[in-house]
Amino acid sequence: MPGLVVFNRRWSVGSDDLVVPGLILLLLHLAWLIVMAVILGIVEEGFVNDCRLFHTHILGYLVILTLCILVEGCVVWVAMKGSILYTEPRDPMQYLLYIRLVILLVEFVWSVVGVVWIIQHYNDCPNNMVKKSVLGIIICDWVIFFSVLITAWCVFDTAGRNWVKLKRCKREIKRTDTHVWRTKVTQRLTMEAYEASWEHRCKLLCCCAGVQDNQQHAFQEIAHLLSEFFIDVDLVPSDVVAGLVLLRQQQKHQRQMIVGQHSNDTYQFLSGVPINPRTKFVQLSRPEILEQFKEVVYYMRYALAAYGWPLYIYTHPGAGACQLLKFCSCCCCQCCRNHDDECTLEHDNCCQCNLAGLKRTLYNYGLNNTEVTYANFHSAVNETCFFVSIDHDRKAVVVTIRGTLSLQDCLTDLTADAESFRAYSEDFPHDWYAHRGMLESAVYVKNKLEELLLLDLAFSKQMDEEPYGLIISGHSLGAGTAAILAILLKKQYPNLRCFPFSPPGGLLSKTAVDASRSYITSTVVGKDVVPRMGLPQMEHFRFELLKMLKRSTDPKWRIIAYSLPCCCLRDPYLMPDIDQSSLTQSTRDLSSRSASTISINIPQHLQLYPPGRMIHVVRNHPREKWYVPGPYCFICFKWDRVAQWDRPRYQALWVKNEDFSEILVSPAMMADHFPDQVMHALEEVGLQT
Repeated sequence: MPGLVVFNRRWSVGSDDLVVPGLILLLLHLAWLIVMAVILGIVEEGFVNDCRLFHTHILGYLVILTLCILVEGCVVWVAMKGSILYTEPRDPMQYLLYIRLVILLVEFVWSVVGVVWIIQHYNDCPNNMVKKSVLGIIICDWVIFFSVLITAWCVFDTAGRNWVKLKRCKREIKRTDTHVWRTKVTQRLTMEAYEASWEHRCKLLCCCAGVQDNQQHAFQEIAHLLSEFFIDVDLVPSDVVAGLVLLRQQQKHQRQMIVGQHSNDTYQFLSGVPINPRTKFVQLSRPEILEQFKEVVYYMRYALAAYGWPLYIYTHPGAGACQLLKFCSCCCCQCCRNHDDECTLEHDNCCQCNLAGLKRTLYNYGLNNTEVTYANFHSAVNETCFFVSIDHDRKAVVVTIRGTLSLQDCLTDLTADAESFRAYSEDFPHDWYAHRGMLESAVYVKNKLEELLLLDLAFSKQMDEEPYGLIISGHSLGAGTAAILAILLKKQYPNLRCFPFSPPGGLLSKTAVDASRSYITSTVVGKDVVPRMGLPQMEHFRFELLKMLKRSTDPKWRIIAYSLPCCCLRDPYLMPDIDQSSLTQSTRDLSSRSASTISINIPQHLQLYPPGRMIHVVRNHPREKWYVPGPYCFICFKWDRVAQWDRPRYQALWVKNEDFSEILVSPAMMADHFPDQVMHALEEVGLQT
């Protein structure tokens, strides 16, 4: 639901989010009520002398616990009413919270009194059961107090008071058509408050990341972007979770309907891609196509190596650390240092762990005839890590750019506005645009290559008379930076080629994409969300998410519970997305109330696309499946069944850049982006030839 308004301030929590917390407190207080009642009943004769104070304390707790249970029961009951956007049945929630807060203050005072009595009379009371029970409930109370404080801090909205003023002004405009100027002022103040809030969050998140003073403008740009995106969306985090569940169900239902229709020629979906007679599979049976695909797989190994030791330890959790020792340098003993005079190294740690992870990854993939000449592990906003190597087997100089691995890299990803190539050079067409953060990262890498003459030095070491080529590769953030770097270097190196893996969707304008098809080949795996994440795609995704929430008539707890491994809950119900005239009066009223709860303001951003030609590696799950025992369902009190399939087959398709215009909600949407998963999928395609 929209954020709960308490104390004339919006909070980042909804009234329907209180089902689980209220139920937990209800059960906890009910258990303590039973314990205290039993102790009061069976140890009545033990309350003598100094234990009388504890008798009084237990009686007080019985009254407080009874009130807590009554109020918390009402909170749970009210929180379960209505739907996500139909909030009228939950209007009494704020008054219940006021009552519960008063009881909490009384409980706090009574707990402090109990602490004083325990300090003064704990050793004087001979009844251990009474003393320990009072001590236990006091400890439990203090845990609840601190939990409430931490929760209040987490859901505190710094711009919540301005938001309430803005909504009040908008209601006055609808009612009287006046105070327009005051609303504009309030809206501007609210926008500034949210920008300041997002900027503070970014700085707090990156307080230890060492962001330079000249890069502080990135915080302001990101704060403006995020506040613009969320200013008109009155939702809390749990609403987004419920919306994702509904959107995934809707997308699955739409695909099933398309496959079931006889009027179209789509006979199945693979990783969200419709398969029909016009689908272009990568013809690996043709030798020249197979060789091109093997080249794609080959340079993914470089993109994997760029992540250094963190990814190597992640993919080799057992013996990974021991395997890196051979390539590390000893930081304590000068004579044990593993110097590599041929490699210029910048900003690695004292043991050169990143370089060790890089070389170990290349070694594991059999790239023994590769010479690393330069490695830069400096990471800052719009300045990403990269390394230069010479592959003597392939006769190529390879520039590999690392993907997102640090908080600074995340800030670069979020600097997502479109920037013209002409801001860098007047030689580019006026309609060529790119992701601003990655364009600046590409310019940084290009300047490094030119200042240190890295490419000239690498080409001077070629071991054959045949000239070496230039290859640029990268994954994720590195893929976007690599594609833009290839465009920047294309005039200087006409024969260069670029292999971006899992590039971001909002990277290049359409004209720049069309011009890069001849030398850039991008690869995407499965339902990876990153190639589908441009600003227009995110705006459309937000619109679809809000539409699903409007169409839902189920309470939030039921929607989220549906996504859990449970066998007894039906699918969430969505009102049909049809014309209002065909709805019944009650359904029309519910829909209009939901629609008036939130507004959708969609800012316009330039449409950007992933770069070059696109290879999409999809999964083909076998139709045969069987069921195995799953987790126990505590709602229907029986064991669930989990469907199992054989290992999926991976297939490669040629797709259009425009095919990644919709975010697909799936459990694999993040896992398909991991570089080790991309490497595994590419190798699986190669094994099936």
